Amino acid sequence: MSLQNRVMAAAKKVTKEKQTAHHCWDAIARIYAAAGFYDKSASNRKFFQYITSPFNFHKKKDSIWGPYGQPSQAMIPEDMYGTLQLGDWLYVHNRNTLDNYGNHSALFMGWKDKERRIIHSAECLNGGKPIKLYDNRSLHKAPVVGILRPRPGTIVQEFDYKYK
Repeated sequence: MSLQNRVMAAAKKVTKEKQTAHHCWDAIARIYAAAGFYDKSASNRKFFQYITSPFNFHKKKDSIWGPYGQPSQAMIPEDMYGTLQLGDWLYVHNRNTLDNYGNHSALFMGWKDKERRIIHSAECLNGGKPIKLYDNRSLHKAPVVGILRPRPGTIVQEFDYKYK
Protein backbone atom coordinates (compact mmCIF):
# COMPACT_ATOMS: atom_id res chain seq x y z
CA MET A 1 0.00 0.00 0.00
CA SER A 2 1.43 3.42 -0.94
CA LEU A 3 2.12 6.11 1.66
CA GLN A 4 -0.77 8.19 0.36
CA ASN A 5 -3.27 5.32 0.27
CA ARG A 6 -2.28 4.34 3.79
CA VAL A 7 -2.88 7.86 5.13
CA MET A 8 -6.16 8.26 3.22
CA ALA A 9 -7.47 4.91 4.51
CA ALA A 10 -6.44 5.85 8.06
CA ALA A 11 -8.26 9.20 7.78
CA LYS A 12 -11.45 7.45 6.74
CA LYS A 13 -11.04 4.91 9.56
CA VAL A 14 -10.45 7.57 12.24
CA THR A 15 -13.41 9.67 11.11
CA LYS A 16 -15.70 6.64 10.82
CA GLU A 17 -14.80 5.70 14.41
CA LYS A 18 -15.56 9.31 15.46
CA GLN A 19 -12.25 9.62 17.28
CA THR A 20 -11.77 12.94 19.03
CA ALA A 21 -8.71 15.16 19.27
CA HIS A 22 -7.47 17.72 21.78
CA HIS A 23 -6.28 20.13 19.09
CA CYS A 24 -6.24 20.34 15.30
CA TRP A 25 -2.63 19.10 15.12
CA ASP A 26 -3.54 16.23 17.44
CA ALA A 27 -6.22 15.17 14.92
CA ILE A 28 -3.68 14.90 12.10
CA ALA A 29 -1.23 13.10 14.40
CA ARG A 30 -3.96 10.56 15.22
CA ILE A 31 -4.56 9.94 11.52
CA TYR A 32 -0.84 9.46 10.87
CA ALA A 33 -0.62 7.19 13.93
CA ALA A 34 -3.47 5.06 12.58
CA ALA A 35 -1.49 4.79 9.33
CA GLY A 36 1.62 3.78 11.32
CA PHE A 37 3.70 6.90 10.61
CA TYR A 38 3.81 8.55 13.98
CA ASP A 39 5.14 7.79 17.42
CA LYS A 40 4.50 10.37 20.14
CA SER A 41 7.78 9.52 21.84
CA ALA A 42 9.91 10.41 18.81
CA SER A 43 10.73 13.68 17.11
CA ASN A 44 8.50 14.75 14.21
CA ARG A 45 11.65 15.21 12.14
CA LYS A 46 12.14 11.45 12.13
CA PHE A 47 8.78 10.88 10.46
CA PHE A 48 8.11 14.00 8.40
CA GLN A 49 9.90 16.07 5.82
CA TYR A 50 9.22 19.77 5.58
CA ILE A 51 8.12 20.55 2.04
CA THR A 52 8.17 24.23 2.99
CA SER A 53 10.39 26.07 5.41
CA PRO A 54 9.47 25.29 9.04
CA PHE A 55 9.92 28.99 9.78
CA ASN A 56 6.74 29.78 7.86
CA PHE A 57 4.71 27.93 10.48
CA HIS A 58 5.91 30.20 13.25
CA LYS A 59 5.38 33.70 11.93
CA LYS A 60 3.43 35.98 14.23
CA LYS A 61 -0.26 36.29 13.34
CA ASP A 62 0.04 39.89 12.23
CA SER A 63 3.04 39.25 9.97
CA ILE A 64 1.14 36.76 7.77
CA TRP A 65 -1.28 39.38 6.50
CA GLY A 66 -0.17 42.75 5.23
CA PRO A 67 -1.69 46.01 6.49
CA TYR A 68 -4.56 45.84 3.98
CA GLY A 69 -5.43 42.18 4.42
CA GLN A 70 -3.10 41.04 1.63
CA PRO A 71 -1.10 37.86 2.13
CA SER A 72 2.60 38.23 2.87
CA GLN A 73 5.62 36.20 1.82
CA ALA A 74 5.02 33.67 4.62
CA MET A 75 2.52 31.80 2.46
CA ILE A 76 3.62 29.15 0.03
CA PRO A 77 4.35 30.27 -3.55
CA GLU A 78 1.53 29.91 -6.08
CA ASP A 79 3.21 27.05 -7.94
CA MET A 80 3.44 24.92 -4.76
CA TYR A 81 -0.35 24.43 -4.68
CA GLY A 82 0.08 22.19 -7.71
CA THR A 83 2.52 19.97 -5.79
CA LEU A 84 0.13 19.03 -2.97
CA GLN A 85 -0.16 15.28 -2.52
CA LEU A 86 -2.91 13.23 -0.93
CA GLY A 87 -2.16 12.89 2.77
CA ASP A 88 -0.09 16.08 3.10
CA TRP A 89 -0.27 17.74 6.52
CA LEU A 90 -1.19 21.35 5.80
CA TYR A 91 -0.73 24.30 8.07
CA VAL A 92 -3.26 26.89 6.98
CA HIS A 93 -3.44 30.41 8.30
CA ASN A 94 -7.02 31.01 9.39
CA ARG A 95 -6.19 33.53 12.12
CA ASN A 96 -6.94 30.86 14.70
CA THR A 97 -7.09 32.49 18.11
CA LEU A 98 -6.19 29.24 19.90
CA ASP A 99 -2.77 29.11 18.20
CA ASN A 100 -0.04 31.65 18.94
CA TYR A 101 0.68 31.92 15.22
CA GLY A 102 -2.91 31.85 13.94
CA ASN A 103 -2.46 28.51 12.17
CA HIS A 104 -4.63 25.41 11.85
CA SER A 105 -3.77 21.84 10.79
CA ALA A 106 -5.68 19.98 8.08
CA LEU A 107 -5.04 16.80 6.12
CA PHE A 108 -5.16 17.26 2.35
CA MET A 109 -7.53 14.67 0.84
CA GLY A 110 -7.82 16.01 -2.70
CA TRP A 111 -9.17 18.88 -4.71
CA LYS A 112 -12.86 19.71 -4.91
CA ASP A 113 -12.18 22.72 -7.15
CA LYS A 114 -8.50 23.31 -7.92
CA GLU A 115 -9.10 26.62 -9.71
CA ARG A 116 -10.89 28.09 -6.68
CA ARG A 117 -8.54 26.26 -4.25
CA ILE A 118 -11.25 24.34 -2.44
CA ILE A 119 -10.13 21.03 -0.99
CA HIS A 120 -11.43 17.90 0.68
CA SER A 121 -9.83 17.63 4.11
CA ALA A 122 -9.84 15.78 7.42
CA GLU A 123 -9.59 17.98 10.48
CA CYS A 124 -10.84 18.79 13.95
CA LEU A 125 -12.25 22.29 14.21
CA ASN A 126 -12.62 22.36 18.00
CA GLY A 127 -10.74 20.49 20.70
CA GLY A 128 -12.58 17.52 22.16
CA LYS A 129 -14.78 17.17 19.06
CA PRO A 130 -14.74 14.29 16.57
CA ILE A 131 -12.32 14.39 13.65
CA LYS A 132 -14.39 14.89 10.50
CA LEU A 133 -14.12 14.94 6.73
CA TYR A 134 -14.86 18.28 5.08
CA ASP A 135 -15.30 19.12 1.43
CA ASN A 136 -15.21 22.90 1.50
CA ARG A 137 -11.90 24.10 2.98
CA SER A 138 -10.98 27.24 1.04
CA LEU A 139 -7.25 27.78 0.67
CA HIS A 140 -7.99 31.34 -0.47
CA LYS A 141 -9.57 32.22 2.87
CA ALA A 142 -7.04 30.20 4.86
CA PRO A 143 -3.85 30.03 2.77
CA VAL A 144 -1.24 27.34 3.26
CA VAL A 145 1.84 28.44 5.20
CA GLY A 146 3.41 25.02 5.66
CA ILE A 147 3.38 21.48 4.29
CA LEU A 148 4.64 18.32 5.99
CA ARG A 149 4.80 14.94 4.28
CA PRO A 150 5.68 11.53 5.75
CA ARG A 151 9.18 10.34 5.01
CA PRO A 152 9.23 7.14 2.98
CA GLY A 153 10.24 4.12 5.04
CA THR A 154 9.23 5.51 8.43
CA ILE A 155 6.34 3.20 9.22
CA VAL A 156 6.64 2.32 12.89
CA GLN A 157 3.56 0.22 13.54
CA GLU A 158 1.01 -1.94 11.81
CA PHE A 159 -1.90 -0.22 10.09
CA ASP A 160 -4.37 -0.21 13.00
CA TYR A 161 -1.94 1.27 15.52
CA LYS A 162 -3.82 2.97 18.34
CA TYR A 163 -2.74 6.50 19.27
CA LYS A 164 -2.63 6.85 23.05
